Amino acid sequence: MSASRNADRLDRKLFPYTQKRLELDGHELAYVDEGKGPPLLMLHGNPTWSFLYRDVIAGLRERFRCIAPDLPGFGFSTPAAGFGFRPSEHSQVIERFIEALDLRDITLMVHDWGGPIGFAAATRHPERFSAFVIGNTWAWPKADPVTRVASCLLGGPLGGYLILQRNFFVEKILPGSVKRRKLTQEVMDAYAGHSRHRSRVDPCTCSRARSSTADRSWQRSSDSSPSSATAPRYSSGQPRTSPSESPSANDGNSSSPTIAPSSLKAPATSSRRTRQTKS
Repeated sequence: MSASRNADRLDRKLFPYTQKRLELDGHELAYVDEGKGPPLLMLHGNPTWSFLYRDVIAGLRERFRCIAPDLPGFGFSTPAAGFGFRPSEHSQVIERFIEALDLRDITLMVHDWGGPIGFAAATRHPERFSAFVIGNTWAWPKADPVTRVASCLLGGPLGGYLILQRNFFVEKILPGSVKRRKLTQEVMDAYAGHSRHRSRVDPCTCSRARSSTADRSWQRSSDSSPSSATAPRYSSGQPRTSPSESPSANDGNSSSPTIAPSSLKAPATSSRRTRQTKS
């Protein structure tokens, strides 16, 4: 189904935003660009899209220019031919996206795979970033036993069947990761729509990038994680908010890894400030 026909199925009461389109290196990127002020760049993970940040946009667009792109193959973004869906490739797309919009003084808000994807871009261009808002994410290679087992299952034939044939990521993993409230049918339809009516190959391919070997050399490199000693914290008077469906960083039940203040290092400049989400 085309992006325009898929958009007709979306409940605009939940997502009352017009997505702009940007052709970039063969990709056709859809993104929300709402409000005025310093840019707040919001990066989603897998298998979500910019819909994740709908309430954040509504609450902050009076103070920030809220920018939420759909990563290639997710939401309403169409990937270029031959795109491999690895985090390193997504990071390069985001880097080019930032350059194309000439974003500066960026506050970066990340969740899930949005973390390593966004942090890598921030490390390569620290002069464009001023702050981080950090949800459940990470910025280092993950090789713990749980991750290895999950990666083998989801990246193998069984995972391919569950994702391609049963829409497992959206139908089971997404609602199962939200501990504090049940997602409504309208919200689930918004997430499931692009997987039911567009190719499911994209999220499946992205899940294979979770394997214990895929992109580990990139994650280990100096380009994949921030590099100064500043611990993330809230600046005075800044909003303490998190994505609508993001598992709380402190609820004790989340299946997503959480970055502790001592674990993340921000890009090196003396004026850099960082913020960490709080439930």
